[in-house]
Amino acid sequence: MKDIVQTGKEAIELRRSGLSYSDIASELKVSKTSVSNWVKNVRLTEGERNILEKNLKSKIDRGRMKASVSNRARKIFKEKVAYDDAEKEFQKYSKDPLFMIGVGLYWSNGLKEGSRFQFMSSDPAMMKIIIAWMEKYLGFSRKGARYRLFLNITHESKECEQYWARNLNIPQESFQKTSYFRSQKHKQSREYNGSLAVIVTRVNVVRRVIAWQKLAMRYYSQ
Repeated sequence: MKDIVQTGKEAIELRRSGLSYSDIASELKVSKTSVSNWVKNVRLTEGERNILEKNLKSKIDRGRMKASVSNRARKIFKEKVAYDDAEKEFQKYSKDPLFMIGVGLYWSNGLKEGSRFQFMSSDPAMMKIIIAWMEKYLGFSRKGARYRLFLNITHESKECEQYWARNLNIPQESFQKTSYFRSQKHKQSREYNGSLAVIVTRVNVVRRVIAWQKLAMRYYSQ
């Protein structure tokens, strides 16, 4: 068994070769406290400091790379599981007309990027269909979603939020702040009540819907 003096000398040599306290402790199978006591007064030359800094940077980079690979692996695994679950659901519901209609509607009018589910339309009938679809296939209550109205500022005085809340049977408290814009398109229209967006900020919901869209493309391209 090596004595403490000899181990301390080896620790100093390893420090001068560019190893960190942790690496030295691991190499000599001793505690970091012991390593610190042995090498804390060692004065490194400029060349030795450069080697140490280079090794530390390399170690940090390897750690970051390892963490990045690990995080990506977890993400891929989650996406794979989500896709497999979505495929089972698609096989179960593919013969249901309402299911395929909802997938098609979101394909055309839904948000294509980001981490939230968002569907927008100025047609109350279309909104009723997509909300019924959400409740049946996503298991999400209309009262648990958020809503936002996009409205031409020329109709600001109309009670458009009340119109949508009444027609879709949704609480007006779940409306976010109305977004106004200027346009000549609906200036004189009495039937115009803006466009309503239904929003669900859940990544798993978005993944399921995107997976269903991809499966629908494959289903109808066969």
